[in-house]
Amino acid sequence: MQCDMCGKSEEYTLLANVESVKMNLCKPCSRFGKVISQSSKKQTFKPKVTSTPETIFLVVNDFGKKIRQARDSLNLTQEELAKKLNEKESLIQKIESEHKEPSIGTGRKLEKFLRIKLIQEHEEIATTNKTESSSQGMTIGDMIKLK
Repeated sequence: MQCDMCGKSEEYTLLANVESVKMNLCKPCSRFGKVISQSSKKQTFKPKVTSTPETIFLVVNDFGKKIRQARDSLNLTQEELAKKLNEKESLIQKIESEHKEPSIGTGRKLEKFLRIKLIQEHEEIATTNKTESSSQGMTIGDMIKLK
C-alpha cells in the first residue's frame, strides 16, 4: 500500500487520525497523528464528476451585415451612429466590415439602438473531475488539490 502523506509504498500501513482526517500512513509518518489501527486493505477514491450549466454570450455570425442594414434603414451614416452610441467611428467601421467583433457591451448598445438581435445566449454544460485517481492511491498532495 501507499502512504497518504509521503507516497512511499509499504507492505502495510497504519490507519491514523491526523488533524481529524483518517489517513493510511507508513510507520515513520504515523508519528504525525494518532494511530487507530493497522490497515491492510487498500482504500480507493472515485473521482467526483460534476456537471454545471454555464451560460455564455455569443455574437451572431453575420453581425456586420445586420448592423449595416439596420443603420441604412434609419438613414444614418457610420459617423452619426458612432456619435449616438458614444463610440468611435473607426470602431463602427471595423464592426460593420467584420474585421472586429463587438464586445458584449457594445453589442448590447447596438441591439438597443438599432432594434436588432446581435447577442445570443448559449448554455454549455462543463463536466469536471474533482480528483484525479491514480493506480497507486491518493497521497496528501492529491488531497491538497481538492481544496
